[in-house]
Amino acid sequence: MKKTKLIATFLLLLFFVTSNAFSQGDFSFHFGLSFPMSDFADGNIQDEEAGCAGVGFGFGLQYVHPFANSGLGVFLGGYYNYNGLKKEAKVDIEDELPDNADITFHKYFNIPISAGLNYTSQSDEGVSFIGNIGLTYNFLTITDMVIKINNEDITAKFDLAKNMGFIIGGGILINKKTSIEINYLGLGKHEIEGKITYYKRLLNSTHLENLQIEQKVTILTLTIGFKL
Repeated sequence: MKKTKLIATFLLLLFFVTSNAFSQGDFSFHFGLSFPMSDFADGNIQDEEAGCAGVGFGFGLQYVHPFANSGLGVFLGGYYNYNGLKKEAKVDIEDELPDNADITFHKYFNIPISAGLNYTSQSDEGVSFIGNIGLTYNFLTITDMVIKINNEDITAKFDLAKNMGFIIGGGILINKKTSIEINYLGLGKHEIEGKITYYKRLLNSTHLENLQIEQKVTILTLTIGFKL
């Protein structure tokens, strides 16, 4: 809890520092692909730590405030990353259930707020090198998973999970307008709570069970950015 408060305070302070000089910095819009890594990408449905996440997409805004002409500065960013389940994981889940099962698979939405140091090389050649390193505070939302079999409905609902992590990345800036970047987001292990509901339609009866899982989230993004 103390770490969470510390990271939130750091991000807020950095925001207020940069907000006093927005006219001296640059906003940019980024979009591209979101590649799950490590446990988050593991497609083994028998592994409790596997997220079975597939390749998705993401977009977001970033503000960079430079310090004089040194190339150094600070950045503040907000991003939105979507990842569905891997096709092979869906097939494995379907194989575990009766043929007449109707399944709505869950999806992942990660929204990391990040802040840290930025470096942009000074170049008159039209191409500059950029790098970012900083801290993140991530919000993880998982949509409902619903399984309907005969006269029974099984629904898994997940609460919002939050965790701190880090971001490190870099790329190139073309003509001071367009960027191509690769960023590694180690968003950490999220403690997720929720409920599983078993509903029998014929009996109109409902049974609830608490759900507690942990999911480590690691994402590699490849994006194109445009200064606004």
